[in-house]
Amino acid sequence: MYSDHSDFYGDDSDLEGELPRKAKSKTTIAPPLVSSFEALQAFKNKLGEAIICAIDLETVDNHHGTELQKMSEIGIAVYDPREASKTPSNAIPHASETKHSVSNDLLMEIAKSIMAYHFLKDDWKGETEITCKAFWHKKKPHIARPYHCVFALSTIMSSSQCIESLKVILQNLTSQNLTAEERQSGHQRQVRVVFWDSGLEDKVFRQANIHLSELGHDIETWDLQAWWPFKARFSNGKNRGLARGEVAFECLGVVGAGNETILHNATNDAVAQLLAFQRMMVIGEPEWKTWFDDRIDFEPISFAWLDPKIYQGNIRRAPVRQRYQPRRANGRH
Repeated sequence: MYSDHSDFYGDDSDLEGELPRKAKSKTTIAPPLVSSFEALQAFKNKLGEAIICAIDLETVDNHHGTELQKMSEIGIAVYDPREASKTPSNAIPHASETKHSVSNDLLMEIAKSIMAYHFLKDDWKGETEITCKAFWHKKKPHIARPYHCVFALSTIMSSSQCIESLKVILQNLTSQNLTAEERQSGHQRQVRVVFWDSGLEDKVFRQANIHLSELGHDIETWDLQAWWPFKARFSNGKNRGLARGEVAFECLGVVGAGNETILHNATNDAVAQLLAFQRMMVIGEPEWKTWFDDRIDFEPISFAWLDPKIYQGNIRRAPVRQRYQPRRANGRH
C-alpha cells in the first residue's frame, strides 16, 4: 500500500470517496472473478493447498527518489495450509463445515499459523511518526508505524539485504512442505502473493528487478483491492469499490477491536491483508449473505493471544524521543 506522503490534502471526509492514489500505475491483476458464494467455493477448491503470501511496503515522507529508494519497510505474512495442518488445533475445516458462529474461531486459528517477517531499511531507521519533518504533518500526522510491529521482531538491514531476503523467502516457499513424491518429481508449491492497492509494490518490484518467474514455476501476484467480492461490497458510488485498506480490514474484522494490531506498520498490514483473503476462504453461506447482501460488518477476531514481548521489543528499539508514545495509532493511507 502507499504511505501517507500526500495525506495533507483535504480532510478525512474528502478522502473517503477518493480512488487510491496512483491506481493507474498498477500492473498486478485481481484474483479470478468470484460473483457468488457458489463461485467462491469453486475458487477455493481450485486454489487447493496454495501458499498465500501477503506483502506490504511502506515509504518515507519528505524525501525525493524512486519508490525503491524511499522504501522504508517490508512486511511479509505467509499462510501455508500444510504447515497449519501439522498442529491438530490449527486444522481448518472446509468452508462448507463452517457456520456463522465459528467463522471467527477458524480465522483466529489461521492467524496463529501465520509466519510473519518485518524488515526495516537501515537508511530510514530514524524516520518515524515522531521524527518525520514533512511540512504537511502540521495538518496531517505521519501515520507509518515502523517500530509498532506486533507479529514479528523487526530486522534492520540495508536496502539490498531487504530485497534479497524477500526473494529468498519467496523462493523457499515453492519447496516448502513438499511430500517425498513431489520432491522426487521436481514439483513446486503453488504460491499466490497478495497485495492491497498494489501500485507501490508493483513499482518497487520493477525497480528492484524482482522477477517471480525466476523464483518459482507457479508464483502469481494478486491485488485484493480489485477482487470482485471486495469491490462489490465496498463500492460507495464514488470509489469504484477500491476501498482503503483500513476501511476494508475493519469491515472484515481482521484488525481486532480498536485497531488492536496497529495498522500502517508494514507487517501488521500484511497480516491484515492475508486475513482479509482468508476470511473469504472460511466464510459460510449464511455469513456471506449477512456480510455481502445485508452489508453487516464482521465482528473483529481476537488477538489476545499475541505475545506482548514482540511489540515491546520492537518499540524499545525506536528513537528515544518516541519510546513512550501511545501503542495505538489511527490514520489513513
